[in-house]
Formats: sequence, C-alpha cells, structure tokens
Amino acid sequence: FWRLAFPCGSYTPSFSGYQRTGKENGIGESECVMVMSNLRKLKAIYEFKEAKSMHQKKMNLFLRVLFIILIISISGAAILQIFAPEYMGRHAAYGISTGWQREIGFWNIAVLVILITAYRHYNWTYLKSILLALILGGIGIGSNHFVHYLKMHQMVNLIGAVENYLLVLAWMIGWKIEERRQNL
Repeated sequence: FWRLAFPCGSYTPSFSGYQRTGKENGIGESECVMVMSNLRKLKAIYEFKEAKSMHQKKMNLFLRVLFIILIISISGAAILQIFAPEYMGRHAAYGISTGWQREIGFWNIAVLVILITAYRHYNWTYLKSILLALILGGIGIGSNHFVHYLKMHQMVNLIGAVENYLLVLAWMIGWKIEERRQNL
C-alpha cells in the first residue's frame, strides 16, 4: 500500500511524522522529486481546464432565448397570480379561485429558481432533466387546455393548448441542438 501511496521509496512512521527509509523501488531522490513535481503540474492543469470549461460553457443560443422568454413569462404570471388573483381568474377559462391562483403563483416562483439556476450554471446532465420536465409539463398543460377547449369551446384554451404544444416542440429542438454540441 505505502509503495502505491508514496512512489519514491518507502516511508515508515516516526515520532516526527513519516521518514523515508530508502529507495526499495529503484527511484532515486532527484527522480522522485521530478516525478512528484510533474504529477502536481498535471493535476493543476487538469483542474484548471475543468474549471475553465465549466465556467465558459453555456447552453446553445436557441435554448438560452427560450429560457429567457419563459423566465420573463413565468415571472409576470407569478406576480399577477399572487397579487391579482381575481384578475387572473376572470381571464381564465376555469373561473375565479383566488387560493388556487395564488398557489400557482407560488409554484411558478419555485420553478423560476430552477430555470434561473439552469440558465446561469451550465450542466448538461441537469439540463436534460429540466428539459424533460418542461416537455412533460407542456404536454400535460397543453392537453388539459385542449380537453377543456373541446368541452367549452373557449378560445383562451385553444390558445393555451397551441402555445404549450409549440413550446414542447421548441424544447425538443433545443435539446437536439444541444445534444449535437455535446457529441462534437
């Protein structure tokens, strides 16, 4: 074990720490210093490149624009749903329910935290999960609007369905663009 941990000879415990006892593995002191120095340099270069790539990498422009549009839209909706739930209820096809409107507003704030974090701090693994959630949510919300449109024939529901389905398509396109970037 110690020879793997300390490639420059062997070390034994002593009262003042670990003492080098010889060069059983055949590496001399100068070679050992050079090897250890090169290992430290390689580690520093690797850490620098990794940190640099994490800070410089961003999602593709198409997804960034979609995220900005969604962040602005959800921010406006959250403000209106929390502070003017009656207004939002009067313009919703489902009627007025101030408690429900406020609940949606608070949920939108929670989603905003996730969206802003994903926008500012790129991570491909987490971005895929967020895109999947946006796609599934868009399909669900769009379908809910469409079913309500079929029952009540209110144009606001048809617009909501089309809007959500178009967003789902856009998220899928952005995902494919990003996936191609990852494979380069």
